[in-house]
Amino acid sequence: IDLVHAPRALWAINLTYLLEGFVYFGMVIYLGMYFNQYVGLDDQRAGWMVGVLTSGITISMLFFGGRVDKWGVRPALLISLVFMFFGRAVLSAAPALGLASGSILTPLNAVAFGGILLIVIGYGMYQPAAYAAARQFTTPATANMAYAMLYALMNLGGFLPTFFSPIRKAVGISGAYWVYAGLTVLGLLLTW
Repeated sequence: IDLVHAPRALWAINLTYLLEGFVYFGMVIYLGMYFNQYVGLDDQRAGWMVGVLTSGITISMLFFGGRVDKWGVRPALLISLVFMFFGRAVLSAAPALGLASGSILTPLNAVAFGGILLIVIGYGMYQPAAYAAARQFTTPATANMAYAMLYALMNLGGFLPTFFSPIRKAVGISGAYWVYAGLTVLGLLLTW
C-alpha cells in the first residue's frame, strides 16, 4: 500500500535502478569478450579490464559518493548518468574507430579504458545517490522497504540480461553496448 502511494521521485529511482541493474550486469557479462574480440587481449588481460570496472566502482564510491551531499540527490544522479552514458558510448563506438589493437598498450585499449573510467566515476556517484534518494523520499516507517526494493530491483535487472543473448548475437557486442547506452539515456530521462 505504501509503495502505491510512494512519491514519484522514488518510483523514478526504482525504475532507473532496475535499468541500471540490467545495463551494468549486461555489460559486465560481455566485457571480457569485448576485450578479447575487439581489443585483442588474452583472457587474463581482458579479466584485468573487467576488474578495473568492478573494483573501480567500489573505490570510486569512496571518492565520489560525497558529491551527493554537496550537490543534492537529483543533480548527483543526473551527473552520474551522464558520465555513465558517455563511458558506455565510448565503449560502444571504440571498435569502429579503426585504432590499433592487439595488446594492452594500444590506442583502442586506451580509449576503451577511458570509457571504463567514465563509467566508474559515474557509478561512484550513482549508487550512493540512489540510496540517499531512498532515504530522502521515504519515512522511517517505509525506508526499510525502499532499501529492500532497490536491492531487489538491481538483482532483477541483473537477471534480465539472461534474455539479451539473441540481441547480442544479432548486433554484436558493440551493438548491444549501444542498446545499453540508449537505456542509460532512458534512465537519465526518468531521473530528469
